[in-house]
Amino acid sequence: MKDIIKAYRYRVYPNKVQRECLESFFGAKRHIYNYFLALNKELLNNKEYKLNYKAESALLTALKKELSWLSQADKFSLQNAIKDQDKAFTHFFQKRSGFPRFKNKKDSYQSYRTNFTNGNIEIKENKIKLPKIGWVRCVKSREPLGKILNVTVSQMNEKYYISIACETQIEPKSMPIQSIGIDLGLTSLMVTQTDQGEIDDIANPKWLEKSLKNLKRKQKQLSKKQHSRTKGDTTPKSKSYLKQQKIVAKIYEKVANQRKDFLHQLSTMIVSENQAIGIEDLHVKGLMKNHKLSRHIAQSGWRMFREMLEYKAEWHNRTLKVHDRFYPSSRLCTCGVVNKELVLSDRIWICKACGSIHQRDELAANNLIPVEQGEFTPRECALSGAEEVSNA
Repeated sequence: MKDIIKAYRYRVYPNKVQRECLESFFGAKRHIYNYFLALNKELLNNKEYKLNYKAESALLTALKKELSWLSQADKFSLQNAIKDQDKAFTHFFQKRSGFPRFKNKKDSYQSYRTNFTNGNIEIKENKIKLPKIGWVRCVKSREPLGKILNVTVSQMNEKYYISIACETQIEPKSMPIQSIGIDLGLTSLMVTQTDQGEIDDIANPKWLEKSLKNLKRKQKQLSKKQHSRTKGDTTPKSKSYLKQQKIVAKIYEKVANQRKDFLHQLSTMIVSENQAIGIEDLHVKGLMKNHKLSRHIAQSGWRMFREMLEYKAEWHNRTLKVHDRFYPSSRLCTCGVVNKELVLSDRIWICKACGSIHQRDELAANNLIPVEQGEFTPRECALSGAEEVSNA
């Protein structure tokens, strides 16, 4: 058995009174987040150090005495708002994200997180008990297992969800003997090849493309509503604009859910059937700068797929090898020669050294198959002085 932290996400159906309470909790969390973000931003502008969590927590206590309505909210949600704001700054200083942004009540996504303590969270049949909210009806696709750590309550496009983080144990899947290489692409979502020689070309469902006609029509209607059109324009968003904005957001939500579900099923299948998995470390952020490919890359969900493989491989004791982004997987012949002149439009090429005919994606998948430690293969020695030839 293996100890892990696993989240279970369910949709909940609060009544009118509970919805009002949730809205006030979202507002309180948002107020605290923005308050400390503004405070720390001012300190940084004055070339001073931002506040640490201990100082912010002390300020929160004083702020709750000054603003009595904050005391009506879940206390953990306010503390976690401070932690989230600190985490946003940490990511900014580590250059993992941009400068933290203020939260807006008109955002389509709202949330707060509460912690489990003294039995304040319970689950019985199709209901969950939340602090200061009470019992809320939920739809469970499966039972949450393990010790509850925290619960995130969220609202997206007028739908409410809970995500229950549990400390639990899982039984790793049986260990297969097969290894696989995965070459991500755009024409097809990916091409995979196992060390047994089995090749699979997995088509890209292109969920966004299927909804694009409807999405364009709804966005065109949205652009005609009253809103600010240039930077510095103070024209307020009309009610019809906000209403249409929710319609557009629901289309994006559906596409995102379809993509996530497909990638979950695919990553689970790959982890279940293979002991070692090889992928490339793609520079997605750089590739997204190509305006001709950015939409196709975004709808493929490469980063999300890799993250799924990473944690599922860890859960089930699999080996995930991430090859260097400069590894010439599609240019490296099985004889060890690198075709330096290969361009993106060349889907099939012939090696001048040995005469082998290669399909670009299948060759890349083959070269990405992990090998056992100690093995010495032509594709590994290529990076340390392989001969380069031109097929021009």
